[in-house]
Amino acid sequence: VLRAFRLPAEPHLVCHYGIEPLSADTVSSTKEPILLFVGGNFERKGLPTLLRALPAILQHHPEYRLVVVGRYTNQNACVQLANDLGVGQQVTFTGYLENDAVQAWHQKAKLFIMPSLMEGFGIVYLEAMRSGTPVIATDVGGIPEVVNEGTNGVMVRPNQPEELAAACLRLLTDEALYKQLSQGATQTLEKFTPDSMITQTETFFERAVNHHRTG
Repeated sequence: VLRAFRLPAEPHLVCHYGIEPLSADTVSSTKEPILLFVGGNFERKGLPTLLRALPAILQHHPEYRLVVVGRYTNQNACVQLANDLGVGQQVTFTGYLENDAVQAWHQKAKLFIMPSLMEGFGIVYLEAMRSGTPVIATDVGGIPEVVNEGTNGVMVRPNQPEELAAACLRLLTDEALYKQLSQGATQTLEKFTPDSMITQTETFFERAVNHHRTG
């Protein structure tokens, strides 16, 4: 943002979104062989890249399936791509779902994967993490402010299906790493709380008012 709008490189404040954590007794420790994608703009959020990575993943883990939650105008093209890649039978498109239903999928999923081409923040990563689900994301936009390599997820480059498949296979085979990232995912929510969002927002307006008074 500083670069795009040619803003001065002075101290700045970022107000991150915050979400309520799940209570410990509602977080499921049992994960199913499900890879989860949640997003409205399939193209921008990297679903074609994930579909192209899927054959290599299923070659080693044929028991897995990809669940795509969301609705977008190019869904038919993505369905056709999955069929052309020979993985159509292992991809489920749920369409739009209410928040509770989306959270239910987060609880079940072994991994959350959204290899976006661009992302301003990515609150959906936090929604996955609060279920203890590690994420695979791309190092673009505001995603690095949420996803930390080796802490709560794995970073890959956008438009790199081979790299994405390798990252997924790594997490599905390295149990120690998976457990480490799962714990880190849950702990990430301690930073992105509604209270912290309110505090950051209040601080911003206080600075703005003081700047106006002294300016």
